[in-house]
Amino acid sequence: MKFLTSLLKKQESLVSIDVGSNSIKLVELDTTSSIPRLVNIGQVRTGGDAFSGNVIGKIERVSEQINSLLE
Repeated sequence: MKFLTSLLKKQESLVSIDVGSNSIKLVELDTTSSIPRLVNIGQVRTGGDAFSGNVIGKIERVSEQINSLLE
């Protein structure tokens, strides 16, 4: 827990991206105060053919979807 606390204190904004076979999820936290505040949350479906097993098969599509969440 100390690692997480020290990580949050060093950042103004923290972004987490979860890339899964069904969707890509993004969460942004504002960590400038003592209690992190949720700033942004987003989700986009990846589509059935974006992955082949556990490997990204359509890298361009997945990167475009991540970019759309970051805009």
